[in-house]
Amino acid sequence: MMKKIRSWFSCLLFLATAGHALVANAAINVIKVGSDGVDGYRLKPFTAKWNQYGVSQGEKKLTGSYEESLSVSKEDESRLIHVQMVDNLNGVVVTNTTTFDRKTMKPLAIHQHLDGVPEGSPNSQQFKFDQAKYEVIVEVPGGEQRKRTVMMPTDMFNVSNLGLVFASIPLELGKTFRMPSTFPQFQDGQFWLDATVTGESEYTGNHGESIPVWQVDIRWINIKDGDEYPAGPNQSGGAYYIAKNATQGLPPVPAYVNDTLIIELSRP
Repeated sequence: MMKKIRSWFSCLLFLATAGHALVANAAINVIKVGSDGVDGYRLKPFTAKWNQYGVSQGEKKLTGSYEESLSVSKEDESRLIHVQMVDNLNGVVVTNTTTFDRKTMKPLAIHQHLDGVPEGSPNSQQFKFDQAKYEVIVEVPGGEQRKRTVMMPTDMFNVSNLGLVFASIPLELGKTFRMPSTFPQFQDGQFWLDATVTGESEYTGNHGESIPVWQVDIRWINIKDGDEYPAGPNQSGGAYYIAKNATQGLPPVPAYVNDTLIIELSRP
């Protein structure tokens, strides 16, 4: 499954019951949608670019690029708008526009548009979130819409915007927590993510600026089939690098790294 997730990134960026998973280990701090520890008002608007590299036997190869922006909705200041444009260098460009509740970081809607797909193929789909479920609307050429509803065990954060969620949480060395997260754009994936702040370092921004960061290692647990993916930048679960200080214009997530993939801010 994680290989498939990596493939999705290159196209872009409990196991008995959900209730049992949430309470299976009382020592785990579970951060759910609506938890007090999450506050999207900590985030600052930005526009930035990233490069994506595949890694094999220690060699890096450019496999894609990202351009993203975060802004406050002009129509409703209680909402954030995140636009992510991904070019995987094969002629297809994917644009995801996600609307969040600004306080809780709950995804409210995602619109995904694909440029460069074969003629006659679906090139647009929408995800509309409600309580513990979301509706998928696929727009088929010719005007037809195909709809389906996906149930979730609880309200979930969006996997493809996890870095922003981490940046909305006060982090400190050694902090550990679990989050429920869904991946609607990829096979309706549903995961528990165990996150641990394991280190600190610095990244260089798009304009040469130094960005102090936390390293957040992620262990993935697939709710549907029980597969697990170990945490850390040299493992399949990977690590996010989260800016310590929210600064206007600077992206809060300089990088994501796992054992076969690096997504990092493009260098000046």
